[in-house]
Amino acid sequence: MKIFITLFILGLVIEAAAFFVNQFENIPFVNKLISPKYFHAVNGLKKMESSMVIEPNDIGFSEFREIFHNLLREQYPLIDIASVSVLKFQREGASLGLSQKRAKELIPIKVFVSNGKKISWDLEGLTKGIEKFEKKNAFIISVFIFVFGASLQAVGFIIELNKKS
Repeated sequence: MKIFITLFILGLVIEAAAFFVNQFENIPFVNKLISPKYFHAVNGLKKMESSMVIEPNDIGFSEFREIFHNLLREQYPLIDIASVSVLKFQREGASLGLSQKRAKELIPIKVFVSNGKKISWDLEGLTKGIEKFEKKNAFIISVFIFVFGASLQAVGFIIELNKKS
C-alpha cells in the first residue's frame, strides 16, 4: 500500500510540474531551462528597448538573426541566405500607422547586413518570431512530463492490483 500511495502522490506532483512547465514564461529559471532561445530573445528585446542597438556580442543577437533569416527564407526563397551576414539590429523611433480598420504603433528596426545595405523591418515581425520560440518546446515537454506522471500512477495501480490478487 505504501508504494501505491508514494507513486500516486509522486505522479500528482509530476503532473503539477507539467502545468508549471507550460506556464514557464512567468518563471525565469524554468524559462531559461525549457526554452533558452526564447529567454535570450526576450532579454535581447529588453536590451534593444534601452540601448536601441543589438550587435553580435549582445544577448539575443543570434536569435534575432535566426528570426530574420527565417523571414527572408519565407519571403524570398530563391535568395542564398547564407551569403547575407547580419551586422547589427537598430531600433528606430516609434510612429503611428493608420489603416482603414485601425491605428497602431509602428516601431521600425533597421537590419544592417554585410553588403552595406540597410533592410527595414519592424518590432511586430520580431515579436512574432520570438513567440514561435516560446511555443516550440513548452507544450511538448509539458505533455511528456504529464504522461510520465500518469505512467507512475498507472504503475502504482498495477502494483497494488497484483498485491491484492
